[in-house]
Amino acid sequence: MGGIGSGSYYRWNTSTTTEEVHRVDIRFLKKMDYLSPGTYGSLAWNCGGEPTGSISFETTHDAIYLKYNQRQYGEDWQQRNERIAFDWTPCNYGGSRQWLICPHCGKRVAIVYGLGSGLGQQLSAQRNWIQLRPVPRSRSMF
Repeated sequence: MGGIGSGSYYRWNTSTTTEEVHRVDIRFLKKMDYLSPGTYGSLAWNCGGEPTGSISFETTHDAIYLKYNQRQYGEDWQQRNERIAFDWTPCNYGGSRQWLICPHCGKRVAIVYGLGSGLGQQLSAQRNWIQLRPVPRSRSMF
């Protein structure tokens, strides 16, 4: 019973899911007060207590600048610099909500995901970055 290929860890012929890639979430950045102009810092990701990646950032009034190293399997490391612009929408009872602008499709999003050659919003129009899969019926809430 079980064995290689029987579990969800070894999946062939399936698309990458959002849980498998690094992401930058504007809600987390706001909660940690990283969105103030002039803020510098870094974000790090772990899996099972082991580091899986990190990214440095600098925030300005209208964008966040990300700096990180990336490589494809078997290739040399390449330094990447990305600018992700901000947008704001008014709230019904005053104030405004801040959003990220996807660097690939230009849509207003709360999360950008890293996969392949850069960061992009899920289901980006220009690239097939990440495919969302439906939750199996046995795991649904209802």
